Amino acid sequence: LSLVACNSYGASTEATESAHTENVPDKPDPPSLGSGKTSTSLNIQWELPSGDCRGDPDGCVDDHDLPVTGSELEFEGVAKSYSAVTTTTSRDNLQPFTEYKVRVRFFNSLGASNWSDVDYLITAPDVPSKPDLDQNSCGEPVEGTTHLTLVKGTLVPNANAITEIEVETKQTAEGELTAKVDAFSGTGLDETSLTLTRQGTGFIDYRDYTVSMRARNQLGWSKWSSPITCSRSPETDAEPPQNLEAVPLGPAVEVRWEMPSASTWDDFIVRLEPIPESSGGRRLLQGCTVEAPQPIEVDTGSISCSEVQGGRRLCEFNVTGGTPNTNYTVSVQSRTSQGTSSTPLQLPVVRTPPGPPQEPQCLSLAEITDTSFRLGWLRPRDHGIAIAGFLVTYAGSGAAATVGVGSGGESVPGADSCSAVAGAPASSAGPEGGEVVTALSGLQPGTSYAISITTCNADGDPSPDSAVLNASEVHTYAIPDKPAAPRIDTGEEVTPFSFTV
Repeated sequence: LSLVACNSYGASTEATESAHTENVPDKPDPPSLGSGKTSTSLNIQWELPSGDCRGDPDGCVDDHDLPVTGSELEFEGVAKSYSAVTTTTSRDNLQPFTEYKVRVRFFNSLGASNWSDVDYLITAPDVPSKPDLDQNSCGEPVEGTTHLTLVKGTLVPNANAITEIEVETKQTAEGELTAKVDAFSGTGLDETSLTLTRQGTGFIDYRDYTVSMRARNQLGWSKWSSPITCSRSPETDAEPPQNLEAVPLGPAVEVRWEMPSASTWDDFIVRLEPIPESSGGRRLLQGCTVEAPQPIEVDTGSISCSEVQGGRRLCEFNVTGGTPNTNYTVSVQSRTSQGTSSTPLQLPVVRTPPGPPQEPQCLSLAEITDTSFRLGWLRPRDHGIAIAGFLVTYAGSGAAATVGVGSGGESVPGADSCSAVAGAPASSAGPEGGEVVTALSGLQPGTSYAISITTCNADGDPSPDSAVLNASEVHTYAIPDKPAAPRIDTGEEVTPFSFTV
């Protein structure tokens, strides 16, 4: 605005003053990324309008000289109001590497501005999303094998290509001891289904398995999927065995079952699955643990089954090789050229009788000197009869000796057999898997020794096998051997004043 006063002599100097009519704020600029983002969150910021930038040739979000009374941010269609001084906010629990729509508007005493243009803010990349398996993911048996397919479904890589998939399977009834992981990479990742082999061991027909999957990209592994239950159930005309029984018979297990008299079979598969026991007291030694009992699977071959009352046939088979003093679940399946039958609904449990102990586990060597070293191992399974101690045999330079060691690692003088170790005063024995340490002294310097350690139980029985360290692994310290004679180089390095030795 300008004002000039006039009289008969002329006009005064011009007086000026600026003025601005009031209005709602101008249309804002879109919100932008604030202090940062993660794979599941966004920090969002916006700039309040102001009259300070009025006249800026690059444009201005003008407040038109009225104080801003608040802001409203719309995030994915949901609006939320904020105070007049707030210019930042965060959104959490979002999806990785995903676009989210945002816009903002302002208020003053006259009303609301227009909405800003929409902008898209993207969360950061992440490891793949947790895979989603359901019962439709369980595939079909692979013909001619004991393998099973798994429909992997749609995997969400979250910006970085998936480079590896792992699938863990374990028998539902048996738990962690049966867990196996199949790994997939390369071109196999493009297939709709994955072929599970349980690291080549295969699946037992009609047995329930818990299946979980995870995926990996360059940022790391996803979470494991929620487990589903799958079983391998091939079509077959084989009749399942009935009235299954199992009883211990000396070191063996006698298994009996019945078959309908009209049924046919080529052979039977008899399995003994160890039932996991508590691992209390067991410990690691150099990444090693006490070896657990292993499953036994036997193909009976062609066997005859005698007729019994009721038009049935009774079959019997003895299974050997089980671990003493161990509970096993026993199952039997019949097999024909068309496939393998299911297992009986009721599976008996049998406990093998006590027997000789397990050999020492996880043998290690430490504190080597010129005349001594220390040996350590994990206390093995006693198989139902208390461990009395151990026999340590060491041989080197044409001489061998055997010494007795108590169950706590103490020396048993004069004991050179398991019966002598068992006859010595008992010592306090720790739990299965506890560490036993003993020392051998009076050895020859600079000598290699072969070590063999046998477990002895209270009945004087030795373990069938021994823990060993080969002579190449055990050598006492000594000064170096006598060197070969020096040799004078008679070649080009010899001069009238020097030579090389």
